[in-house]
Amino acid sequence: MTPQHLLTNHRDRLEATAKHFGISVEQAAVQIAEELTIREARRAGVPDWALDMARATPTSMLQEIAGRDNRAPTGPSSQGVIPSSQQVSNVRGNVPGGGTGWSEPRPLGPPPGIHLVDAQLIADDVRQRAELARKLGKK
Repeated sequence: MTPQHLLTNHRDRLEATAKHFGISVEQAAVQIAEELTIREARRAGVPDWALDMARATPTSMLQEIAGRDNRAPTGPSSQGVIPSSQQVSNVRGNVPGGGTGWSEPRPLGPPPGIHLVDAQLIADDVRQRAELARKLGKK
């Protein structure tokens, strides 16, 4: 139900509601229409978190965003990298695999620097064994 429908068909009730809450009749119509829409969405199974987000975001803002998205340019110039006055050329020039997403596989092997980690672990193991031997020898 739209605010216009409410204003046309239920003006007397809206006036009483608006007076009670201290708002304009138009504001009352908008709020009631939004609440009816949210109730309908809840019956349709929309999760509570999505309804909370819908309540927190004004409809006018969503309409403005949607309008900007629909009017947004498409194509390479819309990315903001290449001005529309320039030609797109050699896009795949220096990309491995020519921009197809494929590249040469890396050879399998230990990662770089793993020998340093191994040396630290071996040194710690030697230290722990020496400490244990001292403890056992003193008992």
